[in-house]
Amino acid sequence: VILHALTDVRGFEWEISEALQELYKTLKAKEIVSIEGILGQTQEMNRYYYSQNPNALRKFLKVKATPLKEGIVAGVTAALLLKNKEMNMSGLFVETHSKLPDSKASAKIIEMLDAYLDLNVDYKPLEKAAEDFENQLKGYVDKMQKTAQKTEEKCANYMG
Repeated sequence: VILHALTDVRGFEWEISEALQELYKTLKAKEIVSIEGILGQTQEMNRYYYSQNPNALRKFLKVKATPLKEGIVAGVTAALLLKNKEMNMSGLFVETHSKLPDSKASAKIIEMLDAYLDLNVDYKPLEKAAEDFENQLKGYVDKMQKTAQKTEEKCANYMG
């Protein structure tokens, strides 16, 4: 079972974790894998993992992921970790540098999932799409700045 909360679930974490525990039992799942972005402090896009699976280390070393030794985990992932020690659970975390959806971080998560679950997914197109999107976004920001500057100049000429 792969878990990622797409919306803010504050106040519902425990209920969702109970539902996921029930799903885990019903499906006789081998593991729950939670994927999350975490706010990064550097420009690097570091990758971290937490796992109760002894085979995880070897697989995550392939994608240069570091074990998460300290930090704050919140939401459904935290509720699952705290509530049920019987489930096999892993968490994949990639640093992101924006509050907006981060295509590069998404590509890194797909790369980690691919290495961990042996999915044979080609994540390169997602990396390319992320780069194209970023370039397009930079172009829009540049145009907005130029437009704002021209507006300021016109306003200054009108006033002075």
